Amino acid sequence: MLEDPFFLPKTIYSSLTLLENHRTFSIFPVYTYGKKRCFLVVGGEVPFSDRLLILTIEQATNVLAFELMKEEALKQNERKVRNEFFTNLITEAFSSEKETINRAREFGLKNKQEYLCIVGKLDMSEKKNEFFTTYQMETNRVYECLEGEMAGLPLPAHFFVKGNFCAILLEMGGPWERIQSVIRQHLRKIQQDVERLFSRTISFGISNVSRRLLDVPAAYKEGTDALQTGQRTGHPAFIQTYQAKDIMEVLRMVPIDDLKELYIDSLQQLADPHQDEDHVLLHTLFVYLETHCQISETAKRLYVHRNTVIYRIEKCEKLLGQDLKDPDTTFRLRFALRLKPLLDELFGPQQ
Repeated sequence: MLEDPFFLPKTIYSSLTLLENHRTFSIFPVYTYGKKRCFLVVGGEVPFSDRLLILTIEQATNVLAFELMKEEALKQNERKVRNEFFTNLITEAFSSEKETINRAREFGLKNKQEYLCIVGKLDMSEKKNEFFTTYQMETNRVYECLEGEMAGLPLPAHFFVKGNFCAILLEMGGPWERIQSVIRQHLRKIQQDVERLFSRTISFGISNVSRRLLDVPAAYKEGTDALQTGQRTGHPAFIQTYQAKDIMEVLRMVPIDDLKELYIDSLQQLADPHQDEDHVLLHTLFVYLETHCQISETAKRLYVHRNTVIYRIEKCEKLLGQDLKDPDTTFRLRFALRLKPLLDELFGPQQ
């Protein structure tokens, strides 16, 4: 980003003078890896005619570049080891609780400590033709930047990456209710920084507080579940808190055939959509119910005109033969839509 304004074509360095104190500096690029840019700033103007001085400075930049790349290689290796540990932690791959606790201690994690797990994911670009490799490279750049932001959080934080997800483990120092607004404020700032620096958006899912390190796998799942819930609304750059799913445990006690019958009976034709239009109607219905039947909010989340939402909801009413203004109907439909993840888990995705 700095090379374009600071360096003319075919020049190896550039000079500038500060207006406030008229001091002059010469800037030499230090070439490292990828898009990371570093510079060696020398006080005073380096004459183009002084080839010996220029050669000496260029040698210094080469030494700096080598040291920076060596340092980065060590950091990459440390990240790899740390992220492998985290993967083993959340997949419960260690042979015993004792091994888990001992390995965690190597990374500054204590078992008798409450943790909050915040799972983040870079939102897919609105450009439909974004390639996976491009998305992966952008994800790596953003997560590398986020790692440096952990020191600014109000609580001790540990940063990990698993695939396309990042995870922040916060060491809790008080009730969640007391610090919730502060955490959200810092996450909003991170979102703003990502958008400003990378022109991308990132979303977060927040778990419940885990009482000890050994409960972190459950907290990570809660964070990813919260992230998936937020993604279903179609609204990027969200912060979604996990909602307890005790009802799901109760539903597992009900015969699954009865649940499937309720799902099909409630959603009729939309329960098994084959046409693209039916998929659109089902998604619109889901967002409409999740926003408490607010037309304007539904339109905002779907990025469509409110008249489009009205048209789709009216079409849903005709297909279902139900009045979506009736509280009993909306409750039944919301309940049916909540069954979908459970049915998908047992029977495969409900198309």
